[in-house]
Amino acid sequence: MKPETHEAILQRYLRGESPPDEAKLVEQWYEALDSASIPELSPAENARLKATLWRRIEHQIHASTLAREAVPMWRSIPLRWAVAALLVFGLGFGALRLLSPQKSPVTAARLSVLRAAPSFSANQWITHTNVTSQVARLALADSSTVLLQPRSTLRYPQQFTDAKREVFLQGEAFFNIARNPVKPFMVVTDKVVTTVLGTSFTVRAYPEQPQALVMVRTGKVRVSPRPPGAGSPAGRVAAPLELIPNQQVAYSPEVLEMRKELVERPALLIPRPFAFDDRPVTEVIQALEHAYGVPIVYDEAALSGCTVRLIFRNEPMFEKLDLLCKALGASYERAGTKVIFHSKGCGNKPRPTDTLPAG
Repeated sequence: MKPETHEAILQRYLRGESPPDEAKLVEQWYEALDSASIPELSPAENARLKATLWRRIEHQIHASTLAREAVPMWRSIPLRWAVAALLVFGLGFGALRLLSPQKSPVTAARLSVLRAAPSFSANQWITHTNVTSQVARLALADSSTVLLQPRSTLRYPQQFTDAKREVFLQGEAFFNIARNPVKPFMVVTDKVVTTVLGTSFTVRAYPEQPQALVMVRTGKVRVSPRPPGAGSPAGRVAAPLELIPNQQVAYSPEVLEMRKELVERPALLIPRPFAFDDRPVTEVIQALEHAYGVPIVYDEAALSGCTVRLIFRNEPMFEKLDLLCKALGASYERAGTKVIFHSKGCGNKPRPTDTLPAG
């Protein structure tokens, strides 16, 4: 059969105009791909294919929606999306296997988030892939905003018409979510699902990374492992965790572990002056706790009578702690979502004064 005949048949199948015998033939081709020898795409080729594929398929879906009164409803949405890809890229029939979760597990895993879209409906879905080197700002229909990092893809509906606001992410993005107590917002990745009512947070879930990270800036979120797909063996599932500002969760599907910890760079939650002129060390520690919302454990008796003269400017929280420790000869460690401050007290050592770090 000539290639142009192949394309004509696939075009009819895509439009839902194939006679029964011809449609059956296309589906038999699809099933026969299991025995085909298909070369795997390189990571760069896969990324380019994926980005272009979803933009063009989205256009095909929207066009079919507008003409749904004249064109029969697609009978097999995933297969017809694959057929659309063939027509868009001029690929051989082997490309269908790359788009089939049964035939190519590696590629299916890379595309699992984007393919988890709701069933076909009149509400158009938008797929945005950031192919630039700059952060892309997206505005969603509910007034939420998203800062999409390079090499990242977000799939979201034109309008949030369901009982929940659901988007699908591959890569990294910062979300500032408009509050809606009756319609939770959900960010779905291939590893975790993050649910919020109104807050700001970052999700980092690149396919090539073994774990997913969710980092909260404001509000509260719940992070749950992504439910296993159909046919996956049942087993132990990590329990969901709730996060508050300056906390993050790291989830590794391989070991089914969800680990809650402090973010690498806690944000200043309550701005305040950090000038301490011969003030107790405990006052400095309490000011840091309050401003960053991070519990700091310390020996109050050991620090009794210790005072410092410090001026903090725009240093990150952990740099402020470094300066305090340098003034006292103390140390600290991170322990989960807390900081443990170690000090033997002032003793007979001269009181540290005039410690004015450069601004």
